[in-house]
Amino acid sequence: MNQEFSKHNEESGSPESREKAPNFKIEIYFGIHGTAEDMEGDDGTNSPGRFKRRGLRESFESADIYVPELHGWNETALQKMQDLSYGRISPDDFIKEAGLNKRDPMFGFKKAQLEMIHKSFKPIIILDVPEDDPRSEAMNNHYLGPKEKARPSNFNQALASIKENLRQAADLHNEREDYMISQLVPRLEEAFKIRPDLRSRSDLKVLMFLGIAHTRVAHQLAEYGLTINTKYSRLPFIFSYDIEAQRRLALGKEVDNELAAKVLLEQLCRYVIGPIATRLTNENNEVIAFIRKIVSLFTYEEIKHLYSLGIPSAFSEFFKYMEEKKIYPPRDHSELISFISGSNSS
Repeated sequence: MNQEFSKHNEESGSPESREKAPNFKIEIYFGIHGTAEDMEGDDGTNSPGRFKRRGLRESFESADIYVPELHGWNETALQKMQDLSYGRISPDDFIKEAGLNKRDPMFGFKKAQLEMIHKSFKPIIILDVPEDDPRSEAMNNHYLGPKEKARPSNFNQALASIKENLRQAADLHNEREDYMISQLVPRLEEAFKIRPDLRSRSDLKVLMFLGIAHTRVAHQLAEYGLTINTKYSRLPFIFSYDIEAQRRLALGKEVDNELAAKVLLEQLCRYVIGPIATRLTNENNEVIAFIRKIVSLFTYEEIKHLYSLGIPSAFSEFFKYMEEKKIYPPRDHSELISFISGSNSS
């Protein structure tokens, strides 16, 4: 560890930890909380087209300690994950006891993660905000939002609303991530109580799984001088416009009106044409890339005009624009990839 992080360790750790501060490296695997396929990688042949899939399992197998992203956790959930890792319960037991819903879009991913952890004999630590922390309630309130929200009266107000929402999301992410980083040393100490043999490992590897919006964590940890390796679940990884905007704000950059307008149109596209892509692929990254490509073909003034029309008139005008731009819905996966890669006509 470098001096700054060692000082943090000395201030927050036990006397034993001050004497034997471990050397470790962190790998952060950034993904999209998606499907069971996110557990497995490929060489490009199993997911033909533009994107190569990198699976979490490969990184997990070479790790000593695993850190899942689990906002709103409690000690009971953590103990169940430890029990799962050491084979005291099965994935089906965990699913039943935790009441996981099979209709949850992320159920496949969650189940595959549980199966990956089962009998791995790796300590599980959670750095995320627990359920009894006020930040947890604040995040839930932000993402659930009001059931009914008045539509801004004009385009400028709509952009201002988008920016405010993005700013709130970025600030909440930053608070959450700062909390995660503050928990690293004390939670590692808990892992060493389970596996004291790990403290003396010269090549100790801690694997963190985080959603793609949390890339700031890598920047923050690197400032401590820690060895950080980052991996992305897809190559290339395509960011949606709203995640791009949140990441900019989280890193102290600004979001201009043009990017805010693209976020606004992206919301419409997810509803109007997103289902076209989801019928042709189970790869979330391809769906995001498809929507982003379409949004990128619209000018600021065109987005402004669409907003001025309101619903449902904006729908017909949107498809009129698509026809003028020779944007034709893909009929199969190869056409989807072709469109994403650069060709926008059939």
